[in-house]
Order: sequence, then C-alpha cells, then structure tokens
Amino acid sequence: VYDLVSNIDILNVGNKSTISIYKKFDKARYILYNYKNKGIIINFQGETEFTYKGNLVYFDILPFLLLENAVKYSPANKEVKVSFIELEGVLKVSVDSFGPFCPKEEIPVLFTKNYRGHMAQRVVGEGNGIGLYLVRQICDQHGIGIEIETEYVKKINGVEYGYFTVNLVFQS
Repeated sequence: VYDLVSNIDILNVGNKSTISIYKKFDKARYILYNYKNKGIIINFQGETEFTYKGNLVYFDILPFLLLENAVKYSPANKEVKVSFIELEGVLKVSVDSFGPFCPKEEIPVLFTKNYRGHMAQRVVGEGNGIGLYLVRQICDQHGIGIEIETEYVKKINGVEYGYFTVNLVFQS
C-alpha cells in the first residue's frame, strides 16, 4: 500500500486479468476475521460468478480497504454486511456498516488523501486517511462506479453514529 500511495500512477502499469469479485471480497473477509478481537462479523448476502477485468495485484487491495475501514470504525460486536446484486451485466456491491456518522457535506472530501471524517477521528485515533483515497483511485483506474451513502441514527457518549454504505458498480 505504501508503494501505491507514494506512486499512484503505478495503477496504470501491468496487464489486466479476469477477476472474480466475490472471491476477492471473500479473501479480504477471511484476512479480517476476528479483527482486533472486536467480535465483528462480516456477512455476505447474495453470491455471484461475476468477473471483471482489472490489475490483479492492485485489485486485491480494493475489497480489503473497504472491509478493513468498515470493521475499524464499527463498535464491537456489530455486523458489516456485504451485498452482491447482479442484474443484466451489472454487479452492485454494497458494504454497509454502523459507525461514526459522516454528514452528507463531508462525503466528497472523504476521497481526499490524508482526510478522515470528523466523527471518525473522535472514535478511532489511528489512521492516515489513505483508505478511501486509494479506493477511489483504484475505482477510477478500473472504471468502477463508487458512491457513499450515510444515515444518522443517534448519539452515543457525545459521538454521532449512523449507517455508512459504500456502493461499487461494475459493468461488464
């Protein structure tokens, strides 16, 4: 990841291979199993054989970064849900989690290098603001649509919490 952040243009290098989206997310889920003993479960909804052409080396990072962020910012013993919905040559992958609330006006800057949401900073002190920046770069280089949705739920100990969803759209 350090090499990628230092030289983002490296995403343009290398051959594109056929990648199984579901398998890449499943691999990341396995790697993050029992992340820091927080008791967070990553549940998959749906299954797909959808494949996509991409740079195999850097594409591995995409699902890992999304799931790692979701788990990192979720309170203990919560669920992270990953949905796979395929319709007519289009695959939508949604990563849903509960964590520090991000107001809609803050969403556009979440993809900025070294930026972290205000509530996220209050809940998790560690972090460099690189995860969503890299996710956006990988999506842009691979022609993958990406959007973030948030929904406020409640305050807990003075911190605003809500649902955070990252939607990826792959078109064959």
